[in-house]
Amino acid sequence: MGNIRAKPGLRYPKLSIFSASIEIILSFLSSSTLIKIKSKVLKKSIVAIVKSGTVSLDVCKNNIPSMIIYKMNFFNYHLAKFLLKIKYVNMINIINNKEIIPELLQNECNPNEIYKTFYYFMKIGRASFRERV
Repeated sequence: MGNIRAKPGLRYPKLSIFSASIEIILSFLSSSTLIKIKSKVLKKSIVAIVKSGTVSLDVCKNNIPSMIIYKMNFFNYHLAKFLLKIKYVNMINIINNKEIIPELLQNECNPNEIYKTFYYFMKIGRASFRERV
């Protein structure tokens, strides 16, 4: 992805309080309302940062450039790596046996790498992403 670097002094906000507040609000909504909200958010999205799971399939179905981020504790990661013998964690990458959706795992799952990948997507645009998928 080139030699892209985050701006010095750029601060990455901690979203734990924000996401906890969102979870409380969402817990009061019905599942059909949540699906409508998710659909509207996806339609307006230009790029997505998601963890591996069904949401990554929804994002891909909507042709939204995305990256997978995932971090596990050291022991669980190495145990899973030893037992599973797979190259990728995202279903789309596993099925295609190549990295179509970038995966930032473990040590690569850090603010600098997330920023570089996000910047790359903003630079190449949505059309180039569709060619990859």
